[in-house]
Amino acid sequence: MVSGPRRFFAGDAMTVRILRTALAQFTKAGVGVRPPMRSAYSRRDSSGLYLATLGGVAIVFLTAFWFVLAALNGMGLLPPPQLSNNLCIDEKLAYLRAHPIEQPTILTVGSSVAWRSIDSGVVRETSDGQSVPLNGAFCGLKMNQTEFAAGYLLGHYPSVQSVVLIISPLDLSECSTTNAQVFDPNDINGFVFRHDTVFAFYLKYFDPLTLAKNVLILRSMRDGALPLDSMLIDQYGDGPLQTDATREDLVYGALPAADQACLSSLSKLAADIKAQDRRLIVVSMPMSPVWKARYDASGAFIHDMTRDIQRAVAGTGAMFWDANRDFQMDPSDFTDAIHIRWSAAKVFSRALVLATGLGADPHGVSNN
Repeated sequence: MVSGPRRFFAGDAMTVRILRTALAQFTKAGVGVRPPMRSAYSRRDSSGLYLATLGGVAIVFLTAFWFVLAALNGMGLLPPPQLSNNLCIDEKLAYLRAHPIEQPTILTVGSSVAWRSIDSGVVRETSDGQSVPLNGAFCGLKMNQTEFAAGYLLGHYPSVQSVVLIISPLDLSECSTTNAQVFDPNDINGFVFRHDTVFAFYLKYFDPLTLAKNVLILRSMRDGALPLDSMLIDQYGDGPLQTDATREDLVYGALPAADQACLSSLSKLAADIKAQDRRLIVVSMPMSPVWKARYDASGAFIHDMTRDIQRAVAGTGAMFWDANRDFQMDPSDFTDAIHIRWSAAKVFSRALVLATGLGADPHGVSNN
């Protein structure tokens, strides 16, 4: 592109004046005269001072950070390390670290519907205390993430004989676009099972904005001030919703058909559990009657989901209880479209035991 004459700006004049002044000073100092070279000793001394300063700043930061964490812990406001960057999952991992369950025989897996809907105490009672349940479900998981988490936990709990997977339609969506690995297995090995120093995990996953946000909301979640987002965890790892509150908007509207990637993950999990000579019980979580009337009046959506689950586990030896069809629940049992309050979870757990024989023998599943 052809340009016209260059326009001269005031800034150019200033640049020329600065350059002229610098040249004049350089000339006075003697053209071509090099400044005296610093000795090797002087350079080493400066380098050592720099490293010492850097180390001092790091020590001050680490000390200050440790004191902040200690103060938050003293006030009951310390969140768990951000191992998954999901407060709900991280809190469950911290629970597993602080309350190890020795040699569980029954493992519940899935998303928040599995975490919230099972009263493991009911299962244990049915076996006269012989079975040892552990709720290993994490909130917010898609089916491919449940496959990952279940595989990880089963690798650490060889005593598990029966696996209970509770599925909602939401779990069978978006696997194609969701990363299955919700946490780093090596880090969880150290955090949960080896009890490595917890401060190292706060440093590795340090995110000041997320930490501040978690501090603000965690006490309310733990103390029940947010009853529909409670972070209470019982001795078996269940997440009771002990509230009469209800989300009138149901939270979940019309849901998409099952993602084939999710069904593939379900098939793989079922096959893996069979190969390990364990028993898998798959349960379709009942949906709120209000949701069904509003978004699936014909029943076609639920019918298709049931068919997809049955096809996914066919030939794996898994037991499927279609609780969505066979166990009717009242609208008042639900806090939203798919989650139920704790009083209803106790009833649902008894029905699950009766329908599947879960907990009827020391291995967790009846032989009948």
